[in-house]
Amino acid sequence: MDRVVKVLDSRKRRIELQKKVDRTAKAVDRNTKATDRTTKVMDRVIKVLDSRKRRIELQKRWIEQRKRWIEMQKQRIEQ
Repeated sequence: MDRVVKVLDSRKRRIELQKKVDRTAKAVDRNTKATDRTTKVMDRVIKVLDSRKRRIELQKRWIEQRKRWIEMQKQRIEQ
């Protein structure tokens, strides 16, 4: 009888451990999905910031060209 009880206890313990493993696997899966979502959002944010930075650089270049053009016009007027 003791042997039967031991076998049942070990099976019960094994089932409980398997449940814990399953719960842990689900939690890891959820965290992985959340991390993937965060990564996608951050990639999108980085793309937007890069495009804004590029646009600002182009605007700076345009302003510099405009200043040079204005200087040339002033020199022509003075001559």
